[in-house]
Amino acid sequence: MDSSEDALEANTPSVLSDGIWGLEPRELLPYELPFQGSEPSPLATPPTDILIENFLWTQVDMIKWELSAVRWLLHPMFASTGVPPLFKYIEEMVRRSRNAPLHCVLRRWGSPNQSRSGDGMVACVLPVLHRVEKLSLSFDRCLHTTPIQDAPLLRSLKLSGNRIIGLRGLGLDDGGPAPLEMPLCGAGAPLQRLEELIVRGVDNSFASICDFIRPTFKTLTVSGCKEATVAGLLYALQGTPVLEYFSLTESMEHFTHSELPIVALPFMKRFELEESLAESCAQLISHVQLPVDVHLVVTTCHSRPFYTGTTLSDTIAATLTGHGILEPRRPITYMSIECYEDSSAWPMICAYSSPIASCSNSETLDACWGERQAAFCSYACCDIAPGRSGVAPLLEHICRRAYRSLTDVRILSVLDIYILHHDPRERGPYNLPPYWSDWFRCMTGLETLHLSGFMWIELEAHLPVSRTEGPLPTTFASGLPFPRLKCLRLDDVEVQNPKAGIEFEGDLPLEDLLAVLRTRDEAGFRLSRVEFIHGAPGLEPEGERRLTDYVDEIKVWHPKVNGLSKGEAASHLLQRFRASEINRNTSSPTSSPTSSPISSPITFLCDDLLEEIFLLITLNDEEETRTFLGSPLWSGSGRRSGSQRLIPLTLVCSHWRSLALSSPRLWATIDVETSRGDTSILAKYLSRSGQCLLDVQARWERNNGSTDAKAECAALSKILQLLLAHSTRLRSLRLCVYASSGTASAVSHHLGKTLLSAPLPHLQTLSFIINFNAKFVQDLAAHCSQLNNFSIEGTPWTSQPLGTVLAASGRMPQLQTLTLSHLPTDNDSPATLCWLPHLRRLRLTGNPGETAVLLDKLRVSSTCQVQIFNSPHHYVAQYELLGMSVSNFYARCSGSAYILCTKFWSSVSRDEVNICFQLVTEYDQPQYGTTASSGSGAWLSISIPTETARTIGVMEACLLHLSLEHVRTLILERDPDWPDYWPDYWPADDRALTPLYYLANRMCNVNHLVVVRWPPEVFSDLVPNQFGSFGGRIPMKPTPTFAGELLRRRVHVLREALLMWRRCRGSPQTVHFVHYDVLQEDHEKLSVCKGFDVHWVE
Repeated sequence: MDSSEDALEANTPSVLSDGIWGLEPRELLPYELPFQGSEPSPLATPPTDILIENFLWTQVDMIKWELSAVRWLLHPMFASTGVPPLFKYIEEMVRRSRNAPLHCVLRRWGSPNQSRSGDGMVACVLPVLHRVEKLSLSFDRCLHTTPIQDAPLLRSLKLSGNRIIGLRGLGLDDGGPAPLEMPLCGAGAPLQRLEELIVRGVDNSFASICDFIRPTFKTLTVSGCKEATVAGLLYALQGTPVLEYFSLTESMEHFTHSELPIVALPFMKRFELEESLAESCAQLISHVQLPVDVHLVVTTCHSRPFYTGTTLSDTIAATLTGHGILEPRRPITYMSIECYEDSSAWPMICAYSSPIASCSNSETLDACWGERQAAFCSYACCDIAPGRSGVAPLLEHICRRAYRSLTDVRILSVLDIYILHHDPRERGPYNLPPYWSDWFRCMTGLETLHLSGFMWIELEAHLPVSRTEGPLPTTFASGLPFPRLKCLRLDDVEVQNPKAGIEFEGDLPLEDLLAVLRTRDEAGFRLSRVEFIHGAPGLEPEGERRLTDYVDEIKVWHPKVNGLSKGEAASHLLQRFRASEINRNTSSPTSSPTSSPISSPITFLCDDLLEEIFLLITLNDEEETRTFLGSPLWSGSGRRSGSQRLIPLTLVCSHWRSLALSSPRLWATIDVETSRGDTSILAKYLSRSGQCLLDVQARWERNNGSTDAKAECAALSKILQLLLAHSTRLRSLRLCVYASSGTASAVSHHLGKTLLSAPLPHLQTLSFIINFNAKFVQDLAAHCSQLNNFSIEGTPWTSQPLGTVLAASGRMPQLQTLTLSHLPTDNDSPATLCWLPHLRRLRLTGNPGETAVLLDKLRVSSTCQVQIFNSPHHYVAQYELLGMSVSNFYARCSGSAYILCTKFWSSVSRDEVNICFQLVTEYDQPQYGTTASSGSGAWLSISIPTETARTIGVMEACLLHLSLEHVRTLILERDPDWPDYWPDYWPADDRALTPLYYLANRMCNVNHLVVVRWPPEVFSDLVPNQFGSFGGRIPMKPTPTFAGELLRRRVHVLREALLMWRRCRGSPQTVHFVHYDVLQEDHEKLSVCKGFDVHWVE
């Protein structure tokens, strides 16, 4: 088309100008928008806060919502920054599209005019309907139905009516509802490509919907069609052989009594029924045949009163047994039954058949929160009569009718929201916890039981205890319920504590829980773990100790204190950004009229700087996870790491995507999960990384329940072949291989054979979580002698000899960092010390007994940093062994006479206390920084979970053999993870003061005291039960007061604390206060304390 034709086209009125996006009728002028030439559209450089919001939406998966992009494009901030109205750009894009296929979305925005009328929308779109691929109309009223004459490209049609009341000027002066007819008619229309039909809120007959039915249909969604019948739907579905998604809402008000056909839907992926007559839903489900991987959803369907036929729950139970399933059914592995307060007491039950992801067994419910790969069905039953409402009756009903199909259930979750949110004394006789039924015994393969707000004492019953209608099947009629149960998870329970009196009446008597655990332990069905979610109020340390006699592990998950969700934190950051932008704009000189209306700093970043920012995002932390407001920066199920963090950035704009995809080094840090041999993501990242050196972390997880070692080796081979094709570029390799106990040996042998056959010239870091044999470790030391970072972690069935691992580590001359985690101690341990002279950092993780043996077998140089991380909930005797090992370690380093520097801090993010010891000389000055490792001697740190450290016996045992009289310098440092701009922050857990007290009690010769960022009130607790000279007890915590008064009061607190230390311990020679918020004129008030040399360090 020449320039004259362009000019003619520019002055031709657009067919969409009168109706699309709420435009008022106007006289069109030639466009002056900056689309021509090399100038970028303002859409390519939006304001920074708009860009941030778009980025946040992609983070929370809002991209899947239909209106998310539209809401972003119509953001009011664009108008405030001077950007022309965006609907003009959209209209211009339609004009420029010439004869290309169109996607038209007309919505009811703006004032009530022609743009909100379905008739007007159809009139606007008819002239270009022959070019439309996707059409979406959303309207308030429609008076006529227009036949479709020519729509050969139409693939998707969405018609949505939103009824409004009382429109004048349409013959509805009485304020009645506006009519909503079907805007378009599909009878006889050439719709040979139509795949999707969505009709909502239209006064249409079911016959008008059937006029659109075509064999090409893949999606059919109908809402508000009261005239639809089961027979009509079945005959309509017969004409959709490739249908994948079906949804019916607020329809089927009439029950069908005639004979009905059976319809097979072999390609169905999601079959959804909502807010419809329960009997009709049951009839419809029983007459369709669905594939085994269908996602069946039935939600809030009501029943007719006094109905005596087949109920919806009966039909659902039949589906569980395989009725109506085209292929042989899959075993159901997960079930949950819930009753919410806002659901009219209608209980809901969900069942899934899918591989348990992210773990090798089902002992955690986290496995159920990931994406389900092949759900058998998910549904909600809501037709239980009011007299039988509740989670227990429904679960019993399902178990009675489908007990043979529930033997493979591994996870069961039971929730009654009323029980959780009401005090026991407020409940009536009908608001009791869900009762026990012996029909629940049919789930003989259950491994994890999650109960919210209650516990079943019947878990200890060897014989049936509940009344049942008829005898139980012999397969589960006797013996303890759930013989394979390994994990009991109790959510929101309160333990009855007689010591607390009437103020604390819990739901769960401790003796009942003890009886259940004791009985199962004595019968040979000992539990691996008991978890308390949201804390365990009323559970004293003595009670917890009694529980550990009958269960391997007790976990108490406490709610997050002072924490914000990711969305709240993001909103907080966005508000701060906008405030700073306002301040910057108001303080800056007035811009010239010709300057660009968009002045965001992000538009001025050069590509090199932007690439550096992207690179920082991809880097994984080598140290412990850093935190923001007490939560890990990248955490949670499905967390992104490495190059995966770039994915949201590539969705922001085309410029960012182009820059990211053209920068190979951004894709050189790879962290992928390659379950079931899927290598597509790994291959994509390797291709994008070019020739850069690679840092790879790959997690391979076995197929759930697989015992075929050959098949697992074949799946792993696909990953290794792809990875080792780039072996010459590998700089860091971390492999996590989770294999079953029956296939672990074959898988590890195959991995070792493949890995040792590849050249690895640049490999510096190697990390394993795998079961392997001794020969593999020996060969590895010879093949990768250039390693400077080696990490190895055992699996539950690890059998590798400890001595072999230590000896192999000694044959790596360049090794600087060694990490040993959860390695069992055995008879193969070396009789002599293993000397690792080049080591600079040693990390030991496991229970205290394991780490103590490892420390006893190793000898390192005086410059090596030793870090010990202890698992929670272990016996006191193990901590005594650890204390002896630490004492022997320092005796080997310096002989019998030595001087120690000790640092103590409690962690916000990792719920642990950390005690660091370091050898120093008498001439060393105390260190004020964030690490105590800058001194002259051996450095060793012990990390103990706060929950464990607060136990008096643990700290006494751990410190019993340590020569703390050698400590001359004590450093108290607040958690380095916590932001500096919260100077008054109290420790993350007050229980951290318990180990601090026992630590200080043993230190009688401290002459250098350094307090870094800790509030003075914490320092005062080093000498408890003392009273200051001004009469009152030294306060334990800051009290709310004005800032100036608090600062002056702190001076008195510090002075009294120093005097108490001098009185009880002897005076330190030097005291340093680092980063303290104390008024300058008050410094000298502390300097007059006799015997103290007080320093203030900024």
